[in-house]
Amino acid sequence: MAQLKDLLVTGAARFLNGLYGNLNGNVLNYGECTTAEATNTKTVTTNGVFELQPGSEVAVKFTNGNSASSPTLNVNGLGAKNIYLGTSVAPAAAIQKGYTYLFKYDGTNWQILGPSVATRLGTDEVGGTT
Repeated sequence: MAQLKDLLVTGAARFLNGLYGNLNGNVLNYGECTTAEATNTKTVTTNGVFELQPGSEVAVKFTNGNSASSPTLNVNGLGAKNIYLGTSVAPAAAIQKGYTYLFKYDGTNWQILGPSVATRLGTDEVGGTT
């Protein structure tokens, strides 16, 4: 397997969705957030080599919901950025326990693109409750 530095030197490395590498398939940055519900800054560590830049996306599974106002997301220790839902800071109830959410970095904030389908803990329901 080629090393990243070798791929960069040969020009075979590509940037996609916050990752550098020899990208020949679908890439999704994924991590699980176990931050307490009342804690403002939600932290997550993703798989792979991740670089925060406009257009980067990450899927985050939340084992706890969010009750903090003006929540932020810190991916791989790269700095806490506000979480937005549309054009406003995400309300406390925007992140629910047990769901996986897709976020996209716009260069300033993390935008919630939405929860993924069938992500409730312990169920395979779509957007329902257990």
